[in-house]
Amino acid sequence: MIKLLRADLSRLFRSKTFWLCAAAMFVLSVVMAFDYANYVREAIENGYYQAGFGEERAFILAPVLGGFAALFSGTFLGTDYSCGTIRNKIIIGHSRRNIYLANLFTCFAGGAATIVLWFIGIIFGMIYSGILDMGFWDILVKFLTALGFTAVFCAVYVFIGMLISNRTVTVALSLVIWIGLTIAGYCILGEFENINPDDFVPGENDSFMIADSAKGKFILCGILSKVLPTCQMLFMQSENSIEDVLNNIGLSVGFYLPDIVVSALVTAAITALGVCIFRKKDIR
Repeated sequence: MIKLLRADLSRLFRSKTFWLCAAAMFVLSVVMAFDYANYVREAIENGYYQAGFGEERAFILAPVLGGFAALFSGTFLGTDYSCGTIRNKIIIGHSRRNIYLANLFTCFAGGAATIVLWFIGIIFGMIYSGILDMGFWDILVKFLTALGFTAVFCAVYVFIGMLISNRTVTVALSLVIWIGLTIAGYCILGEFENINPDDFVPGENDSFMIADSAKGKFILCGILSKVLPTCQMLFMQSENSIEDVLNNIGLSVGFYLPDIVVSALVTAAITALGVCIFRKKDIR
């Protein structure tokens, strides 16, 4: 397993696609860092700055992570088949499970490196603006959340890449899934932002409560908001968590799991399914 990881990481970090994606993320993060700093300074000068102001701009690049991961993961995994690397690994005695997991860890390492570059830009923007409203714990939670949803994306892309031998199809399908999940995330978020008045009925003391007919919809949206990586990405740009949103509309949540825990469970489920299918795949 260690030898597989070393070989895969070495190949990933020699990949031009990976370094182009990483460089693009870093450049974009620096550009957005200056934008965030100017936005905050303008708010201070005009007297309408409040704590947490402009935070959505600092994390506006979150949805892009999935796209970059699709590009370098799809290219990396597709090359394994086109060059016969997977077949050779099996011939020399590596188990299919270890091959699958090594590829997953390698793609995740690439995603984690991209996240680090992104957060360097965010912290730079905060320092440049002279405003450090977010404490160490807040930044750490955001960072861990980003690692979590990136792990889910990588699990999905590895699932595709290990079962499809055509590199072009792997990259294209990974990008299509990223776009589809992003659209789904915006649609689910829109359900909370554009609430239909018909979903509420009068309650006690001139209050309103969710109609029974709408509870199922909001509960489903709440579950998907925790499970889908794109929903977690979009909520990174908000001061409120999905639990806060549900509580604000009167749907009490008895318990919840942190986003990174949910991401770990989803990643494990996708990976377990992928390993089972890959064990039976005919490798030529």
